[in-house]
Parts: sequence; structure tokens; C-alpha cells
Amino acid sequence: MRFHLSYVALVLQAAQFTGAAPAEDFSEKHPLRTLTPLGSVGNCKVTAKPRQAVPVDLETTPWIWTGEKADAGAATDGAFRKSFDTPKGKCALFASILVGSDTSHTLFVNGKEIGRGAGFRRTSIYYVALQPERNTFAIQSHGNGPRSGVASSVLVQYSDGSSYKIVTDNTWRQSAAAQPPTDWQLPEFDDNSWKASQSLGIRSKGGAALPPMLEQHKASRWVWTDNDKMPSLLFRKTIQTPQGKRPVAAIVLMNVYGNYTFWANGAHVYTDENRDMSEAYFIPNVNDATNIFAVKASTNTAHPGFIATILLAYADGSNDVFHSGTTWKVSDGEHKDFENPGFDDSKWSAAVDKGAFGQHKWWSASLPDA
Repeated sequence: MRFHLSYVALVLQAAQFTGAAPAEDFSEKHPLRTLTPLGSVGNCKVTAKPRQAVPVDLETTPWIWTGEKADAGAATDGAFRKSFDTPKGKCALFASILVGSDTSHTLFVNGKEIGRGAGFRRTSIYYVALQPERNTFAIQSHGNGPRSGVASSVLVQYSDGSSYKIVTDNTWRQSAAAQPPTDWQLPEFDDNSWKASQSLGIRSKGGAALPPMLEQHKASRWVWTDNDKMPSLLFRKTIQTPQGKRPVAAIVLMNVYGNYTFWANGAHVYTDENRDMSEAYFIPNVNDATNIFAVKASTNTAHPGFIATILLAYADGSNDVFHSGTTWKVSDGEHKDFENPGFDDSKWSAAVDKGAFGQHKWWSASLPDA
């Protein structure tokens, strides 16, 4: 695998990561959050702490298809379903879903279309909130010839901080019909008459390449102040939840030319030092109405900058992406408890746009794999 393999190892061994400060005991300083996703049954007690995001891949994931034979160049179709019951004592919260296909696919979660992808040379990554007790993943795919296939790895995050990976295999039900039945993607659809998918084995070599985590990061802006000689700054971003939405979790990607400490809703997430790669974080401690993201950034470079992208996942399966820019607040002073939601930043200045991702003088900062 590429150099990102080192990043994967570091994520999985975050406690041993050089230069990383341990997160505060979130459970002691903050009350447990009770989450009732829209349309769900029961409550989730969210005790998970914010942490580095764990990437997903297809290295050990079987590709599947319908078992139908196809000549070279012949179009083939397949619809695939997997319903997953959360183990007793667990509560599903959020999923990162990686899909590879030949040649295109549409992903549904609990009946809602989440996204579409095309081409076998690169996979697609999706982020979605889950229902606590049962979730249905469905993929409609179009293939071309004998290599027709689809593969998916679903990393389910539970409210207690644990996780579980679901992969495509022969437990997925399939239909080879060019036009699957009406409402086939809905959780209540009866797929008992559908056949088991045929496993095509693992295509780790020569298969689809991994996309970067939060590719939308490339639309974010580097920010600082007008004074590039300021060695340390404080940043805050306040996100108000749109009416009718309920946040479940967030994925945050960020980078500073130097060192930074990151907080989400007052909870310490991570302290990073001297990195040339943007880092991704999973934030389960989100609030229903308002969420505060705060960063202390320090640098000794001639062209300082801070960049961030926030994906906020809602209980209805949708999400919003927020980019760093002039909507972030900045201060060059020292402010006690500035990371806390109750802090008043009304007198802070707007961050100054210093350039686009990859622009001249501004590093593109490598993105971790999805």
C-alpha cells in the first residue's frame, strides 16, 4: 500500500502516537448525551470520546456479483442488500462507507440515496448517520463484461466508542434484474426470495484506488490574520443546526503549518505537532442546536495558515460540509476557556483568507486515505 499505511498504523495506535496529547476524560467533564435519531426507536447514550478517524479500505473485502455470466463488453446489472442488526447492548451511531464498482453504483442507506460513483479505478467514500438498532445498506450497480463487480466496506461506529466492519460477501442478497422491484432499497422490503451474492474474491492488486478522506477539503481556504508574523492564534467556528435537522456526529479534517490543539464543544480532541499531512477526526459529542469547534494554532513559518473542513451528519441521512474561511473567528490574544461553547467571541475578528488549497506559497498538505 502507499505511504498512507503509516498513517493507518498511527491511527490504530493513537495512544502511542509521538507528540499526541491524551484527550481529557470527556465523561467526567461533560454529561452523557442522549440521542434519539429521527424515525428511530429507543435512545442512544453517547459515551464515545472524540478521536482520530479510522480509515476504511478494500484490502480484505471480497467483490461480489450476481453469478450471471457476461461476455466482454456486455452490460450487466445487479441490486444488492444487507440488513444489519445492532448487537445487544450496542447502539449504532454513524458509518463510513467505501464502495468500489465496475462500472458505476448508487448507494442507499435505510432507503435514502446517499450518493453515486463511477469507474473501477477509484472508490467512493460516504459518511452517514445510522439508526440505533437496525440498518439496511443497498447498492445498485452497473457492470461491463466478465469483470463486473461491486465491493463495499462499512465501518459502523457505536455510541460507546467501539466499532464494527461490514463487508460485501455472500450474506448480501442480490437480484440480477436490470430494473429491481419498486422500493427494493427500503428496510421493510422482503428480500427472502433473492439469492445470495456470488463472491468474486479480493481484488487488492490492480483494484480501485482509495479516495482521500473528505475530498471537499480542497474547497476549504487557508486562513490567518493580516499579520503573517503572528506566531499563535485562536480560532472558533460556530455552527447552528438547520431547522428540522438533528446532528449525530461529525468528521473534521484540518491542518496547520506548525502545531495545533483542537477542541469540539469544549472537549479536547487532539494536539498535533509539525505535520505536513491533514489529520481527520471523528466527533461523536455533537449538540442538537449549536456546535463549537475551536483551535489554537502556532507556527514559525513565513507563510502561516490554518485550514479545516467539517462534515456534520444528520439523523435523516443527509449532511452539510463547512469550509474554513472568513466565517471563522480569530483572536491573537489569550482567552481562558475560549474553547467552551459558552465563550463570547462576538468581539473577535473574522479570519483572513490567505489562499486556496494547493495555491502558490500554500502547501497542498497531503490528505489521509478515506
